[in-house]
Amino acid sequence: MRNLLSVKNLKKVYKYKNKTIEAVRGISFEVNQGEIIAFLGPNGAGKTTTIKSICGLVLPTSGEINVCGYSPKKEPHKVAKKLGVILEGNRNILWKLDVVENIEYFAMRRGIGKKEAKKIAYELTEKLNLKDKIGIPTERLSRGMQQKVALGASLAHKPQLLLLDEPTLGLDYEASQFIVEYIKKLKYENKGILITTHQLDIAEKVADRILIIDKGKIIIDKNLDILKKEFQKKKLMISFEHNDLDLVKNKLSMYKNKYVLNADKKEIEIYFNDSIEIYEIIEILKPLKISKIHTHTPNLEEIFISIRGR
Repeated sequence: MRNLLSVKNLKKVYKYKNKTIEAVRGISFEVNQGEIIAFLGPNGAGKTTTIKSICGLVLPTSGEINVCGYSPKKEPHKVAKKLGVILEGNRNILWKLDVVENIEYFAMRRGIGKKEAKKIAYELTEKLNLKDKIGIPTERLSRGMQQKVALGASLAHKPQLLLLDEPTLGLDYEASQFIVEYIKKLKYENKGILITTHQLDIAEKVADRILIIDKGKIIIDKNLDILKKEFQKKKLMISFEHNDLDLVKNKLSMYKNKYVLNADKKEIEIYFNDSIEIYEIIEILKPLKISKIHTHTPNLEEIFISIRGR
């Protein structure tokens, strides 16, 4: 698997009113071919500074960035040809141009000839389901349509690495799902994708790996499936008769692990660590009837909240 992005010990320090602000504090990570990474973190964590440093829009205080073998600082034009970008809050397209003209324009800006650029523009317009929008200035399109055009423009020069900053922000469900499915397809074109989003359900749908940054430092860099297993909680579901409520409380009063008692549903959720503990729980709760046992796999939002809580 070919490495497309390498960030090593990246630091960015800002000076503001005699104060030193460490926006990014020595982070390192990589993005490989055919890999989608969700870059997550609260506002002010350092995500935007990192993304702009990779693009060459922000000059790091120290550290190394390598994009497909090139340095954004020393070889910005070569990096631009390898990199496709959507920046949240920035104008990523030209309002007066339609979808074909936008894609053609950005392809030519990256050194592709006019004939080839036009061919690419029509191909992407069809793939993005925007053929019926040809001839309409993008300023007159919906937010979702404009984001599709921005995605087309970022792909115009056939980049190897994509940086997508909040690509589904503010979109309705249909437009958001289209963008999600399209991003997933790009993975199989051997592109490397770094996506930032506050929509954790979107990150969970597309990402192979999760990067979480907080206060300028990477605190998590793990495969999503491995991360879920680490935070997986084994949960024993036990039903009981309403009259047994006081008995249940008494029996569990000395139990060392966490449990949740739902009197309305006549149900207990008890968290356990291993199979041996199941027998201990059953012994404690005799003669209550056990209805089912199952394992609860947390979603990314639950994991994120748990990590932030630490």
